[in-house]
Amino acid sequence: MSRTAAEKQFTEADLAAQTEGLICRKDKGVLDEIPGAYKDIDQVMANQADLVEVVHTFKQVARRLDSIAPVAVRNPASAWTIAPRSAARDEALSGGKARV
Repeated sequence: MSRTAAEKQFTEADLAAQTEGLICRKDKGVLDEIPGAYKDIDQVMANQADLVEVVHTFKQVARRLDSIAPVAVRNPASAWTIAPRSAARDEALSGGKARV
């Protein structure tokens, strides 16, 4: 979908709904980057299978807030403290592959 088409089809409310739980801008200035404007990458790659050789697949970078555990926290005295170890923190640090 073109940027203009995305701006015509989607609203700021759509953007907020599709990016709920993500830390990102949610204003009209980035409406053309709404997730719903993008084609499914798996379908795009399947359609191009006879033209390309996949040598590596990247993981999604964006993570929902409810899946992120703090690595360090700032206390009122402005000092940084390493967050206590937990399964959620380890999973967040390893990109979804929990370490022991």
